[in-house]
This record gives sequence, structure tokens and C-alpha cells, in this order.
Amino acid sequence: MQSITDINLLTLIKNAGKANALRTLIRDFALCDRYEWITFLDADTEVDVNFLTAVKEAIKKDPSVALYVGQIRAKQGGYLTALRAVEYAISQDLFKSGMSRQGVIFVAPGCTSIYKSSMMRQLRFEGDTLAEDMDLTIQVQRKKGEIVYIPDAIVYTQDPSSIKDYIKQVLRWYRGTWQVLKKYKTMGFTKKQKVDYWIIFLMIDALAFNRVLWLTGGMLLLPMSQMIWLFGIDILFYFLFATYTAFKTKRLDVIYKFPAYFWTSYLNPLLFFRAFGEIVLFKKHVLAWNKVQRY
Repeated sequence: MQSITDINLLTLIKNAGKANALRTLIRDFALCDRYEWITFLDADTEVDVNFLTAVKEAIKKDPSVALYVGQIRAKQGGYLTALRAVEYAISQDLFKSGMSRQGVIFVAPGCTSIYKSSMMRQLRFEGDTLAEDMDLTIQVQRKKGEIVYIPDAIVYTQDPSSIKDYIKQVLRWYRGTWQVLKKYKTMGFTKKQKVDYWIIFLMIDALAFNRVLWLTGGMLLLPMSQMIWLFGIDILFYFLFATYTAFKTKRLDVIYKFPAYFWTSYLNPLLFFRAFGEIVLFKKHVLAWNKVQRY
């Protein structure tokens, strides 16, 4: 049995932010000196039984990588967790896998990132954005560290249970994204890395070619009969992604909850526009965490 003297406890300053907590933890426990690889988990994260095996195999195959990124899956709960399951499948299976091969991953989620300690020593935990995980990832990119996605290193995260909390969480993510892009001058007229061009493409795409805009444009410009076809195609494609997600994650609720959460998916582009307006256009300084209730 473990004795009480073997347990390390750390008292943190209340509401000082996650970046400050990580910085204090690394410093007080000398983690970079004691360990070659370091990973952090959120309080609501559960680790798959094969997580460490997948990570160890990846490190053994290529120990020169600076940052490994695992896969996030949503725990089962209400209809919003089914929506989030589809979002995770799209963002990881379609985007993150390709981004990993191209070396342009720009967000390593804080609940499933494995840092090489030699890289972590070089990072700054400043707490001046709402997306500390993206902030750290861009720093690794700036230092030309390799970032690789491990699809078999799975963790399960708890997502918001109410639409109010869902909006608060997504808005925080998007605000943090624009804060990080401003901080590292990604969209400015500065010398670019490959990852910067990829981010610029995705941000322009999200602002100018999202589902809300082209459906709204269709309603204004197209006859009703064509608009119905356009809307039907949007539903069909999203349902196909939902079906893929259901079989991949063995979650049938992703199918039968589709009528409930499909409409919620239109919130994301609207929240993205709101965050863009607040952070970029009106230059608001927002660091409120907007903590959400967990189920």
C-alpha cells in the first residue's frame, strides 16, 4: 500500500487559469527533469485501456517527435454528446490525420497531448489566451518541433449537457482561437510557416464558405424548389457523417438522436462569427473561462 509520504499534493491559486496551473506543476515537481515524456489530462477525461500502449509504440517508433496527439471521443450522455461525437470524427478522421502527414497540426487538445520534456522546457505558459493548448501547439510549430497524431491513443471526455453550456464552451474555444492567431500574427504580413498558410485557408473557409452562409444565400437567391434540394443535400451529408461515426464508435444514439442535434450544428458558424467580431474587429480582451456544468 502506498504511504502518505509518497503522495504529492499541490495547492494552486484559485482562478489563476490553467496555464498558470501547468506552469506551477511543471516547476514545483521538476517534471521536465524527472521524466522524458509528459502528458496532462483534464478532470473530466477518462483514458482508454490501450492509451499508454499506443503512446509507447509511437514513441518507440519515432522518439524524435516533439509532441504526440491522441484521439478524443465523447462520453455518452444527452443529444449534445452525440453531436460532439460527430464533430470529433469529422475533425480528427478527416482533418487531423491529413494535417499530421503534412506537419501542420495547430491544436493539440489539452486532454490528450504527450510532450517531449526537452520541448516542454522551451514553452511559455503565459495564460493570456483562452486556448492554452493551441497556444502551446503553435509554440511547438514555431520551434519547428514535429507534431504527430496517434489515432489509437484514445481518451473519453465529458461534453456539456445543456445547450447553454455548449454555447459557452464553443464560444470560449473560438475566442481562444482568434486570440492565439492574433498573438502569433498568423494572419498578418509576417514570415509564414507551412502551418500558417493552412490556418489562413481554414479561417477564410470558416468565415466565407460555412453552411449558414451558403444556405442563407440560397434562400435569398434560389427558388424554393432548389432551396429544398440544397437543404436536403446538407442533411444527407451530415447524416452520412453521423452514420460513419455511429459505426466507428459503436454508438447507435448518434443515429436516433440525429433529428435533435442536427439543428444545433448550425450554431457553430454563428459562434465563430461572434468570436471573430469580439476579438478581431472590436479587440475585446476576454479571459473569462465560462465554466460549464458536467453531467
